[in-house]
Amino acid sequence: METRYTIDSKDKVRIWNCWAGKDVDGNWGVFTQDGLLDGKLKEATHKQSKEMNIGKSNYLSTEDQAHVMVTQAITKKEKKDYFKTIEEAQTTEKLFLPTGCPSGMKWSEWKDKSHIVYPALASGKLDGSKLVMLKREGRAYSQTRSGKEHKNFRHFEQYLEQFFEDYPNLVLDGEAYNHEYRDRFEDLQSIFKKQTPTEEQRKLSKDVSKFYVYDVIDKNKPDLTAEERQNLLSELFSLELAGIDSLVYWPSHVVNSEAEFDEFHNQMLEDGFEGSILKISDAPYVCRKNKFVLKRKEVFDAEFKIIDIIEGEGTKAGVAGKVIISLVHTDGMNDSDFAKLVGETQEAGMGAGLDNDACRAILDNKEEYIGQMATVEYFGITKHGKCRFPKYKSIRND
Repeated sequence: METRYTIDSKDKVRIWNCWAGKDVDGNWGVFTQDGLLDGKLKEATHKQSKEMNIGKSNYLSTEDQAHVMVTQAITKKEKKDYFKTIEEAQTTEKLFLPTGCPSGMKWSEWKDKSHIVYPALASGKLDGSKLVMLKREGRAYSQTRSGKEHKNFRHFEQYLEQFFEDYPNLVLDGEAYNHEYRDRFEDLQSIFKKQTPTEEQRKLSKDVSKFYVYDVIDKNKPDLTAEERQNLLSELFSLELAGIDSLVYWPSHVVNSEAEFDEFHNQMLEDGFEGSILKISDAPYVCRKNKFVLKRKEVFDAEFKIIDIIEGEGTKAGVAGKVIISLVHTDGMNDSDFAKLVGETQEAGMGAGLDNDACRAILDNKEEYIGQMATVEYFGITKHGKCRFPKYKSIRND
C-alpha cells in the first residue's frame, strides 16, 4: 500500500491510500481510500484494470496493469500537494493552482444550468498562455496553470517585485497575451514557453508579451466573491499597479441577462477575441476546475475523410491516440475556412468523450474506419493552414 498526506484548508491532515488488488469478484484493479488522519476513512473504491497490448511483446496482464495504475494515481496525487510524510506536507509550501473551466464544456450545454444566474461578470476570452504571479520561494514568481515555473517572464517578475513585497498574500491571475498577435497563436506560444531562454529570447518576450490581469486572490480572505475580487483588482490598478510596463487591466463587465451576455460575447468575437468568460458574481475563487467560471468559444465542426489511425504512446499504448484526416476530402466546412487549408493531411486528437475502451476498439478495427467520413471539431484555422486543436468525435452515420 502507498500512502500520501496533505494539509487541507482547515489545517487538518488528510491521508490517501492506494494499492493494487482484487475486488470481491476476483478482478484486478486499483483501490483508493482517503479521509482525515484522525477520523474515519472512507470506504475504499476499486477501479478495474484491463489487459493491455494483447499479442504484443509489451503485453500487460490485468495484475501488471493494476500496478501501473497505482503508479499513475500516485503521480497524479503528488501533483496536488500530497506528500510521502506528514512532515513534508506540513513544511512544504503548497502550490497555488488557478481556477479553470469545466473540462470539455460547451456553452450550449451549460447556459441553462440552475447555477447560471444574472447579474454575472463577463470578460473577453484571451488566446494566450495562462500566467499566475505570486510571491513564492521568497520572490515574485511566474507560474503556469499546473504550478510549473514560467522561465521567460523575468521582466514581469522584476516589474512586480516590490508589489509582492508589499502584498505577499495576493495572487494575480491572468494571461500572457498580445492582441496584435491574435492570429499568430503558435508564435506567441513559442515565445512564451521557452524553458532555457537566451538573452535574445528574453528580450523578445519582454517586447511582445503583456500580462493581462483579470483576477486577484487574497490568500488571507479565500471567501471573497468574484464581484469583491473585481473591485479589489480595480483598486489595485488605480493605486498600486498603474503605470507598470506591460501590465494590462482586463476587467469583467456586468451582464444582467443572457441576452446581454450574448451581445457582449458577439462583440468580443467582432473585436477579434477567442470568445468570452462568464463568472458567477457571488462565487468564491476555487483552485481547480469549477462550474462558476465558464468559457464560451465558437467551436466548429466538419466532416473529414479518415486516412489512418495511429496508436497512442506511453499510457495510451494499445489504444487509438490520433486520427489522420484528409484536408482535401471534407464536407460541411465553411468556404472561408476551407480556402485557408494548406496541405493534404493533418493529425487530430481523440475527443474528450472517447474513453480507453472506445479508443481501443477504434484501433483494433482501424480498417473499418479508414476511408470513412468523420466528424471533427476545431477552433478555426491557424496561419499555417491547419485546423486549430482538431478533435475526432465520431464516424458520420449518414
